Order: sequence, then C-alpha cells, then structure tokens
Amino acid sequence: MFIDEYGTKTRMNRSHARSAKDKRAHMSEAFDPAVRLSVISALSLTGVGPTLTIEGSVDGQVFEDYVEHFLSRELTRDDIVMMDNIRFHYNQRILAKLRDLGARVEYLPAYSPDPNPLEECISKIKAILRKKRSTTRKKLETALKQAINEVTKSDIAGWSR
Repeated sequence: MFIDEYGTKTRMNRSHARSAKDKRAHMSEAFDPAVRLSVISALSLTGVGPTLTIEGSVDGQVFEDYVEHFLSRELTRDDIVMMDNIRFHYNQRILAKLRDLGARVEYLPAYSPDPNPLEECISKIKAILRKKRSTTRKKLETALKQAINEVTKSDIAGWSR
C-alpha cells in the first residue's frame, strides 16, 4: 500500500484550451480566494484506500491521526506500507502503530526516476479536478470523491508495472 500527501485547491483550472481556427479561446472565472486542502491518500492494487482532507498543512500529528483513525481500519497483517522520505514518516509512534497492526514499512528511494503508483493516481485525480472547476470547499470535496471513484483497477495495474 502506497501512502502520500498532496495539495489541491479551488480554482484549479486548466491552463490550455481549444478553439476554432483563428479564434481565441476564452474562459471567464470569478475572482475569489482559493480554498486550499491537503490530502492524504493510500493506494493498493484493489483501489484508492482511506483518504483524509484537511484545511492547512499535513504535519506529524495529522499523519499520526490518519494512521490511527483511517489507515488502521484498512491494513491487514503482512501488508507492506510504502512511504516517501518526509521526516514525519519516520516518527517512532507511527512506525510502532504500523508494526502493531502487522504491517511492514518500506521507504521509496530518494529521487527515484520512477514515480510511485500513487503519484500517477494523484495526477489523474488532479486532471479530473481541473475539469470540474470547483469553486467552494464543499464542491471541491465532492469533486475529489468523484475523481477517486474514477480510478479503476486497470489504471492501478498500469501504474504498478
């Protein structure tokens, strides 16, 4: 199971458009401050696992809460949890909790040329969010759930080469 954190926001629109030949593409948009959300997600071969969204940044305490209240319900004995090398992934309380659940923790190599499958998944989710053009937090969270549901097992198989 891969775990990663990423950010998203309202007004996350496409930067390119198509139009008829010799016609300029136009898009109108209300100008209001963007709502920024941080997201923690897990990805296994069966699909996107537990996802937590918060306003603000992910830190060690938020990640520990995610492991304890969300991820712990999904993990089974002998699962392998793959994480990147961010500092709070090395928190001893988090590692002890994962070990108590029977999971083995592995870290992705730093600066690996191959993205982990969850990064590919996040790219697809963000592309879908750009299409939806959410303008409020509620709409963004709804769009995020819909985008996660659009991730298929064949997508995951392709990312897990």
